[in-house]
Amino acid sequence: MPEHLDKHRPTPMATTIRLVLSLSGVSADPVDRSDPGLVAWATPLVNIIAQRIFVPHHMDRDDLRQEIWLGVVQGLRTYDPARGPLRHWVARGALQHAYGALRWARRHDAEAEAAEIGEVEALLEDLSTNPEDRLFRREPRARLARHAARLVRSASSAAQTLLRARLANGNRTAAEHQLAAAGFTPDQVERAHTELRALGVAAMREVISENRLVFGLRRP
Repeated sequence: MPEHLDKHRPTPMATTIRLVLSLSGVSADPVDRSDPGLVAWATPLVNIIAQRIFVPHHMDRDDLRQEIWLGVVQGLRTYDPARGPLRHWVARGALQHAYGALRWARRHDAEAEAAEIGEVEALLEDLSTNPEDRLFRREPRARLARHAARLVRSASSAAQTLLRARLANGNRTAAEHQLAAAGFTPDQVERAHTELRALGVAAMREVISENRLVFGLRRP
């Protein structure tokens, strides 16, 4: 594209600002500049940004909304009429704060997942006695642990409690006693064992599918 035309291409941020302003219905700068008036004017903008952003696992949507409001307040305080319409400046500040909060949450999510990976990896050795499982363990187990950790998040309460008990106590009997003390029935405990074994198998299948590996050999 010719340079003189490329200079006028909207940036991704400018495009996003126009989108959120359009979706929120904020089409003009506020007439009422009192605090209640500004809150009423900015609320639709805050709501649409909060609704359309995917919130990571370890982030609360209310926390995201608060960060967006901080961006709005900062935008109102730093606004210079020479920079253009107030609504564009406030929307930019709100989006920048939202993106900053997302970056922090993703780093926190990665740290939490790393801890889960370490815990689940320690349990994988005892998930099954299937010979194929033992062969598969010759492959790097990091991917397997990562998938298992992700699957465990969706497990039942009994399965998650059993996993924590196994990691804390190191043996099946002590873990079962802990679950019984917590009010789980023997049937629930047995189902939890079955669920954990199934999660381990599901994790291995995901790794095989992802890497097209069968016991160290690529499929033709």
